[in-house]
Amino acid sequence: MADLVRLERGIRVSLTEHESLVDALLQEREQIRGSLFSRFAVCGKANCACAQGEKHGPYYVLSNRSRGEGAFIYLKEEQVSRVRELVNRHRRFKKGLKRLKGLSSKLHALFEQYETSAALAGSREADL
Repeated sequence: MADLVRLERGIRVSLTEHESLVDALLQEREQIRGSLFSRFAVCGKANCACAQGEKHGPYYVLSNRSRGEGAFIYLKEEQVSRVRELVNRHRRFKKGLKRLKGLSSKLHALFEQYETSAALAGSREADL
């Protein structure tokens, strides 16, 4: 019987964590998949400052791969902080999904243990 109580407690704790994680993931609905980086360029003109090592830039780029193809979007400087936050949201979302999958597996295992323990406890009571 103590085993059933312990399992019930574990299930309830895991379900509370599951619900909290789902709520957190739903808050990350606005997101962008990709990577944000800055780059500098050399134009190649002989009398340009970049010929002496002073490169043009920074240019901010959002890189994204979809169906095996890469895409680059150049951003204005005022867009960078917002896009960075949206990219970070996507990363948090992916981590949360991974955590949710592990938690679901844990819950499944706890429920299977509970089922086994409850069946054993029931068969013991039937022998009375």
